[in-house]
Amino acid sequence: MQTIELVFGTPAHAEILYRIFHGEQMRKHSPVSDLSVEQLRERLSRSGPSFHERAEFYRLFAAVGGEIFGTFVLKNIDWNAKSGEIGFGLLEGRQGRGLATGMARKCMQEIFSRTDLYSLWATTSYDNIAAQRVLVKSGFLCQGDYPEAFIINSISVPQYHYTVNKDDKEGSWNIETARS
Repeated sequence: MQTIELVFGTPAHAEILYRIFHGEQMRKHSPVSDLSVEQLRERLSRSGPSFHERAEFYRLFAAVGGEIFGTFVLKNIDWNAKSGEIGFGLLEGRQGRGLATGMARKCMQEIFSRTDLYSLWATTSYDNIAAQRVLVKSGFLCQGDYPEAFIINSISVPQYHYTVNKDDKEGSWNIETARS
């Protein structure tokens, strides 16, 4: 497997985040706001610079051989409940290569080893089979559905809800112990 490198998002990543957010698959399946590069730059300036510092959210970028292919976010963090929501996206043309699963596992490994968070959760639309596979391969379990969870392009988009805990399935989320 290819070595995936992670970097914490900075304002310099705004243009690549814009490209990810405006990819066909992301627009189809995610309630991503139509933010400008400048608005994304401002948002990235508020992202946590490392897991050593508590922050409202963390935006990471994943690369192979120095080339960024995707992004991962940890948001809606409840430090008291030790939980947070994750989300991810890839640049167009990078899907179907196992990169999202590798990125998710590596980010989860970093979160669980460098923060005191115990559980993570995610949602995905009913028809986003690829994201569902990434979550399951990363150790998440489907907890049920939310029939009217999001509105995308003025249409209600039903979502599945997934969770994983730090000690679920003996670390099936861990890239060093997981089986693909």
